[in-house]
Amino acid sequence: MNYRQKLGYSLLGAVVMLIGMVMGSILSPPLTADRAEIFDEIVCRKLTVVGPHGKKVVALTANAADGDGVVVYNKAGKVAIALATHTQRGNVVAVTDTAGRLAAGLVANDAVGNMAAVYDTSGEAAASLSSVSGGNGIAIRGATGEAGIRLSANDKGENAVVVYDKSGKTAASLHGRDDGNAVFVYDKGGNIGWRSP
Repeated sequence: MNYRQKLGYSLLGAVVMLIGMVMGSILSPPLTADRAEIFDEIVCRKLTVVGPHGKKVVALTANAADGDGVVVYNKAGKVAIALATHTQRGNVVAVTDTAGRLAAGLVANDAVGNMAAVYDTSGEAAASLSSVSGGNGIAIRGATGEAGIRLSANDKGENAVVVYDKSGKTAASLHGRDDGNAVFVYDKGGNIGWRSP
C-alpha cells in the first residue's frame, strides 16, 4: 500500500467517524447532569445523602431487626437529630448539641411508658416528664446531677411533691392522698423533723 492509499483510507475513516458523531447528536438527545428528574418511587433499605463537602447530611435506614430511622447530621458530620422506631424501645426522637451530646429526647413506648427529657452539657438528664402505666411524673435534677425536685401523681390517688437537699436526701415532701394530706420536713440525716398532721 502506497502513501496515497493510506491517506485515502485515513480520510475515509475520519469522514465515517464525523458522520457517526453528527448522526448521534441528531438522533439522541443531549445528556445533562443537572436536568431535574422526578421519580415516582425509589426502593431501597438505606439511603445516604451527602453534601457538597462529602459528609453525610441525611441517612434513612430500614432495618427489620433494630428498627427504622432518619438521621440528620450537622456540618461537622455528627448526629444532630435522630428519629427512630424500634421494636423494644418504641418511637424515639433525639436532638444533640453541636458537639454531638444528647440535648433532648422523646420516647413513646406502649410497654414502658412515654418520656420527654432535657439533658445538661455533661449528658445527665436535667429535667424529665414521664407518663407510665399507673402515674405521671416530673423530675428536675440539681446542677451537679443530684436529685432536685420530683412531682408525681398516680392512679391510686397519691400525689406528691418531693424536694431534695444537695446530698440527694429528701428535705421536704407534700402529699395529697384520698385518705388525707400530709407535709413532711426532714433533718440532714433524712429523718422526719416535722410533719403535719
